Amino acid sequence: MKFIMKLCNKKIGVWGYGVVGKSATQFLHSAGATVDVLDKRELTSEEKNYLQKLQISWQQQNDIENWLENHDAIFASPGIDLRQYTKFQHTFITELDIFSKHFCKPILCVTGSTGKTSTTTILSELCKQKYPQLWTGGNIGTCMLDALCEKETDAALLELSSFQLENCTSFAPDVALWTNFYPNHLDRHGTLDAYFDAKYHAIEHQNKNQHAIVPIALFDKINDRNPHSTIHYTAQSKPEAATLRKINGCVFYYAENAIMVMQNGIERKLLPLNEIPAISFLENWIGICGLLHILNIPHSKITSIEEKIKLPEHRLEKCAVVNGVDFYNDSKATTSEATIAAVQQLKRYNRPIRIFIGGLGKGVNRTPLINTIKNLVATIYCFGNEHEQLAKKCAAEGAHFFHAPKLAEAYTLCTQHMQTGDIILFSPAGASFDEFKNYEERGNYFKNIVNDFTNDNRIR
Repeated sequence: MKFIMKLCNKKIGVWGYGVVGKSATQFLHSAGATVDVLDKRELTSEEKNYLQKLQISWQQQNDIENWLENHDAIFASPGIDLRQYTKFQHTFITELDIFSKHFCKPILCVTGSTGKTSTTTILSELCKQKYPQLWTGGNIGTCMLDALCEKETDAALLELSSFQLENCTSFAPDVALWTNFYPNHLDRHGTLDAYFDAKYHAIEHQNKNQHAIVPIALFDKINDRNPHSTIHYTAQSKPEAATLRKINGCVFYYAENAIMVMQNGIERKLLPLNEIPAISFLENWIGICGLLHILNIPHSKITSIEEKIKLPEHRLEKCAVVNGVDFYNDSKATTSEATIAAVQQLKRYNRPIRIFIGGLGKGVNRTPLINTIKNLVATIYCFGNEHEQLAKKCAAEGAHFFHAPKLAEAYTLCTQHMQTGDIILFSPAGASFDEFKNYEERGNYFKNIVNDFTNDNRIR
């Protein structure tokens, strides 16, 4: 408990009193630190009473630099952009670094641009074969510092965002699965390289006895960093022989209607295509099979888990079927790649797809998205603050489109066109914050307007 001793009697500022901030406040206080809370909002009476009982002071965000200077360490919630406060960088402590210092059992983590939540949810069930008391949390579910109070836990599985990883200095999971890497959150990280650097913190501090599974597209970038852990790779198809010869770890890929592994020059089948449950994308299953292989968990168990797994809402969720029209809520698709994956998944039904894209692009150019899907869908409906920009991109790419400033207005346009046999896909490829608090609120709003419309039974 050396790290707790370092926290004891320290004056620590907790910046942001949301879910993570509350968890950190409670933990740091229990570790003997003197804690102060800073938040841009006025706290509720209940929150103030709780802090008062613990003799924890709080204030609203105004003179930030003065507040930062008056603390030995700063715990900032992951959503806070710290780039303009680099002179205080030596004082920043993170949830992940604290957790890994105190959690003395195996740590598994999943990160990536898309597919994190689905992959983590599936692995949470499968990994119980090895770790019956597996605790799952992080960016999904419970805050990780809360797990330190769980006495029966025998391993932790964490879903991690780039925001959580960005300022880590020591976090080193036993196995890290990096699902994919696409441009995302550039409004926060500034550049693709900075975004990569944040993600790389999941691997950077691993030792030679630990493992990382990463997309083969990152081979050169990873190799340049010379990591200490054993690096394994995932690929959509079998890599060229010249590439395989450069890899010391395993390679997991799809070939011969199965997920395969190449290890020490020997190719072996891990899971036939007909045994892969239809509850997630193939890319995710390749990574899942890779992690199970590293942990020596039998792949044969995969076929029996489909009924046990309830994937989170808002990820390619079939939310209504009315008069032969299928409605899918994919509000969690906040990147172009997630939206493309959803379109490709539904395209196998060989039915017309009408898709909604919108929200905020987070600094990412969505022209390649439109160019990719324009021939895969019947119509694109653009909505949100960037609807006019998206409409111009659709026009330039020769896509069939309509646009409106609000989602409800775009949906009304769609109702005038939809016909029996259509698939209506809500997969925005952008953040929700122009019109909604989060992707959950946005997805629920979409489901509500679908229900309101379908209750009127007006589909042709």
